[in-house]
Amino acid sequence: MNVKLTEKLKGKFGIMLLVAMMAVAITGCEEEGPAEQAGEEIDNAMEDTGEAIEDAGESVEEAADEAQSEY
Repeated sequence: MNVKLTEKLKGKFGIMLLVAMMAVAITGCEEEGPAEQAGEEIDNAMEDTGEAIEDAGESVEEAADEAQSEY
C-alpha cells in the first residue's frame, strides 16, 4: 500500500515541479535585456536596408525598361 501511495506522490510532485519550471521559464523570457533590444534593432535595420535595396533594384529595372522601349 505504501509503495502505491509513494509512486502517486512522486508522479504528482514531478508534474508540479514541471509546471513550476515552465512558469519560471516563461516569466524569465518576458523581459528583454539590452542585448535583446540591440539585436532587435539590428534585425529591423537589416530588414529596412533589404527593402531599400529591393526598391532601388526595381527602380533600376523600370529605368532600364523605359530606356529599352525608347529605342
